[in-house]
Amino acid sequence: LAWEVFDAGTPAYYPNVATEVGVHNRETPIGTEFIVPIDDDGVFLVGSPETDNLAEDERELILIVTQYLQTAIELVAQRHQLRTARDRIESERNQLERVMNTVPQLIFAKNTDGEFLLANEAVADAYGTTVSDMIGSTDADYT
Repeated sequence: LAWEVFDAGTPAYYPNVATEVGVHNRETPIGTEFIVPIDDDGVFLVGSPETDNLAEDERELILIVTQYLQTAIELVAQRHQLRTARDRIESERNQLERVMNTVPQLIFAKNTDGEFLLANEAVADAYGTTVSDMIGSTDADYT
């Protein structure tokens, strides 16, 4: 039954599970089952050993709970994507810094206010400072 609900994408209430055509085990101790799909992530199942034992208001509450569950799943997925993107950016930045620091030429970037956004070690040496101290500073800080 769970697969059918997942595949259909709509909640289903089974007041007497044993009489359902698609039931996997006709001797199941579950009498009543309410199955709610959770997007493409799976299903949320609530069962009772008694038949026809979930009132309409209880099923509505279960639908609300599953909406919260879906939101939580989406937030976890978004956090994972954000963490992955940050890790990728950090890796690319480290690679850029390694490449920049292997050449003797002065390489830097500034914003429209003249603040250093990035600089290689050759620039820092020329200014008599460190790369980390240069970030956010301007030429005026070194005159």
